[in-house]
Amino acid sequence: MPADRHFSPAIRGLLTIRPAPLRWPFAAAVAACTAALVATGWAAGDIGAGLIATLGVFTADYGSRRPYVNRAFHLAVIAVALAAAVTIGVWSAQSGWLAVTSVSAVAVGAVWLCSGLAVGPPGAFIFALACAAGVGVSASHRPAWHRIATFQRGAGRVIGTLAGLCLAALILGAGPTGLWLALVLASLQFAIKMSNVRNYALATVFTTATGLTIASAAHRVDVGRAFSSTAHWIP
Repeated sequence: MPADRHFSPAIRGLLTIRPAPLRWPFAAAVAACTAALVATGWAAGDIGAGLIATLGVFTADYGSRRPYVNRAFHLAVIAVALAAAVTIGVWSAQSGWLAVTSVSAVAVGAVWLCSGLAVGPPGAFIFALACAAGVGVSASHRPAWHRIATFQRGAGRVIGTLAGLCLAALILGAGPTGLWLALVLASLQFAIKMSNVRNYALATVFTTATGLTIASAAHRVDVGRAFSSTAHWIP
């Protein structure tokens, strides 16, 4: 069937691990930064602040193929935009409808920004995730999982998100705290940096798990209920 021939390359693309330059030194540096931020927040008695700070690490995912000077300006814009997204999420956590509206607005604005700057993967998704994580850390009584999954599109993202939900459920079910939480998030960031140029669906698994862990690890979560709520919102 002709349709089958069209679908086969797409399916193979989801399963293909592409070759990439040496990545582990960069991935290890990002993982160390992540662990240091979480550990600092834990030591200061404010693990939520440490978790929020780790969202800035996602800046390293952008503009890797740009010239140094160009990338410096590019990352400056990305960093400011990420900080704004988190700030909006924290501010909007006071109300459920306000949080949903704010995350939606950030997602739309991120698409416009990424299109205007010709930003490659992970694109607008990280900004929506950062905003939703800001909501989740601030609103400890209200899981923010479903707001992240609303912005998943495409087969790779949907599959990666579902797998990421399962991974996040395992992590949150284990309930890591303190330095163990720092190690878990460092490991997730290492996995993201090792996979994001090789297989986007695989990178989405770790990105989703990271966002949900950041959003929910600062407080106790009903994992089963949160998983069901998020899965319902995946298109």
